[in-house]
Amino acid sequence: MASSPVETLRPDLPQAAPRPPEAAVTAAGKVPPPPTADTAAPEAPPRLGAFRSGRGDDRLTDLLAYAMAVEAHEAAAAKGEAAAPLAAPEAAERWRDRATRELHDHAFRLLHNRVEEIRAEAVAEHLGRHPRPPGLAMLVLANLLALGLAAVAAAWLHGNPQVLARILAAFGS
Repeated sequence: MASSPVETLRPDLPQAAPRPPEAAVTAAGKVPPPPTADTAAPEAPPRLGAFRSGRGDDRLTDLLAYAMAVEAHEAAAAKGEAAAPLAAPEAAERWRDRATRELHDHAFRLLHNRVEEIRAEAVAEHLGRHPRPPGLAMLVLANLLALGLAAVAAAWLHGNPQVLARILAAFGS
């Protein structure tokens, strides 16, 4: 079987086996016989009603607990293991507790990531309000201009010694 990019990127995750359709045709072109007592289908998954807590605020937790229980049931059935009874109230409560933990962890990660996005947007907006600082070329040109102005002022003072003498007298040298 050729590997897909998803398999190579996430090799730690189990890959779902492709299921043949209900009326699968064998290699000889015949429809397989219906299951017998020794090849009977595994126990049916529980009904959703067994996982409802009756509280309106817990609807999402109940649905997630049911989905996680059915997923575990199908995984056990695929391995050929006997699945634990899922309709028991204690089992449903354990699945609800696990679903609550999973939802809290997911909400925390989602909130943390959203806070990071908001911070990044705020920093980008703040930096967008300020002009860009001058580049290296602009700083070099500004220094050359300042040196040129200083040279012109020194040349002018060299040509006017009386002004230079008054400046030096004013500073007490």
